[in-house]
Amino acid sequence: METLEKNPFLEIVFDHETQVMFDKWTTETENIDDETYFDMVRIWTERAKACNPSGCVSDLRQMLYSLHPDVQQKLTPVVMEAFMNPKFKKFAIVMSQDFISQLSVEQAIEDAQDEYAPPVETKYFADFEQAKIWVIQP
Repeated sequence: METLEKNPFLEIVFDHETQVMFDKWTTETENIDDETYFDMVRIWTERAKACNPSGCVSDLRQMLYSLHPDVQQKLTPVVMEAFMNPKFKKFAIVMSQDFISQLSVEQAIEDAQDEYAPPVETKYFADFEQAKIWVIQP
């Protein structure tokens, strides 16, 4: 695994063997402001474009940031840049325990895919290992 980004809010790694990118959001997101969150999503998109993954497992179980609708609209085209890669086929999201955060993330992903993305199969999981297995399967 190669570490692509590590900061107080987000860690991103890439597994060259499986061609899968993994990201993990931390509890520090409880104190993140909208602009910093936007910056973190830009970093995520840049790393995804650079490593050209076949899929991604996004671990949001510790994420405590609630995505506001105005920020969500601003983020949609940024996130979709990563999904424009034809190699990117699967996106597994391991959901946060914070219900509000779950709803905002789900809504953002669905809105983004509806408006911009080529088909990227997206599934939501409660278990990280199940998410990983699903993304790695052909």
